[in-house]
Amino acid sequence: MDLTTTLGLLGFLGACFVAASTGAFFKPGPWYESWPSPPGGRRIGCSRRPGRCSTS
Repeated sequence: MDLTTTLGLLGFLGACFVAASTGAFFKPGPWYESWPSPPGGRRIGCSRRPGRCSTS
């Protein structure tokens, strides 16, 4: 690989890391739990533990 390709790859991986890490900083709050569940499924990020994104 030449330098341009390597820098492009590192830049792309860095951008992916930054985009994925936003979930660590911006947690869903009560506003997200109040949304209705989609038909036949669970919301992303909700676990089956009691008290986390209840489906009722």
